[in-house]
Amino acid sequence: MSGIGLWKLENLKTTILWVVSFAFLEIFDINSISKQKDYFKAKIIELVAFSGLVSFTAELFDLSISTEIVLIPLMTFLSILYYSSKSNIKYSHVEKLLRIIIALITLIFLFYRLYYVLADIEKYATTANLIEFLLPIVMSVSFLPFIFLLHIFVRYEAIFLGIKSKIKDKKLVKLALFKVLKTFKFNLDFVHRWARLIHLSDINNKEDILNSISQIKQVRKRETQTLIVPADLGWTPHLARNFLEEFNLKTRDYHWQPDDIWFASTDPLDLDTGDSFLHNNISYYIEGGEQIVTRVKLHLNIYDVKYAESSEEIFVKMMKLLVKKTVGEYSVADLYSISNFENKREYIIDGKKLICSKQQWTGSIKTGYTLVFEIAFI
Repeated sequence: MSGIGLWKLENLKTTILWVVSFAFLEIFDINSISKQKDYFKAKIIELVAFSGLVSFTAELFDLSISTEIVLIPLMTFLSILYYSSKSNIKYSHVEKLLRIIIALITLIFLFYRLYYVLADIEKYATTANLIEFLLPIVMSVSFLPFIFLLHIFVRYEAIFLGIKSKIKDKKLVKLALFKVLKTFKFNLDFVHRWARLIHLSDINNKEDILNSISQIKQVRKRETQTLIVPADLGWTPHLARNFLEEFNLKTRDYHWQPDDIWFASTDPLDLDTGDSFLHNNISYYIEGGEQIVTRVKLHLNIYDVKYAESSEEIFVKMMKLLVKKTVGEYSVADLYSISNFENKREYIIDGKKLICSKQQWTGSIKTGYTLVFEIAFI
């Protein structure tokens, strides 16, 4: 950028601020990329809409040296604490507090600087200042490809660390890495699926490696096809995975299990249970054959009985939607009553068995329990 006139020594302050407020934190938070949908698109919007403005006003209007000596280390320290607290659910209240504090400090100084800039706008409307505004945006956008490749490298390294514990032959591990890179490249979803299959299978030679990759390729191909399943036999995996999408419950990929059952599940959906260490949550499961789902299940885990009633209300709403999607518009007198779960109950509707049951916990949380609702083809 210096070579084409986009960076000069007077831009050093903005560059340092960019390193502390963006580059360093992006590297520190590299593992969260896989958890966020459309991460890079959202990041570019954020950079253009806000980050550039913060850096721009920081360069245009200088605070006193004593203020900046305090402010920059303080914001760096708060940011490190914030990203550290995000990694553990028991610090969720700390994360929320830090997010509010950082946002307030940022907004206060942003509006403070904007006030002085707008008060003398003619002084600041120059080509040099335009470059100053674009500089952090250009640096950040050009930094994203490195972040993407670093993310790929970190994920591959973590995956193959586990593969090395499964496959002791170093040459076989190197062959697996080469074949996986060649086949799946940057598609980490399928790399993770392949690694899971490896851990579930017996791998002894090159043929086993090639066969495992071939199985995942077949899954990828099948997921792009439109399957038709007779209504009296089951549901397609694609359809079953999305039955509860309205409640943000969509399962992960449908995959093979060692007992020759295909299976998929959601991440537990945490329900609002105040500041409890463990949140009540709901999970959704599907299982069946390779191309047909024959059973769906809904689990409600109650860790905090104080919030059991509100959690059960959400659970019942999900039950009704699941019945509507799988059986149709049926209203059974006591099916949706929570008291119905105290003793296992079964209903037969249109060739499907609907089962309500309760599992009382006996471990350290003796008041906890799980409600299970499942629908299966007879």
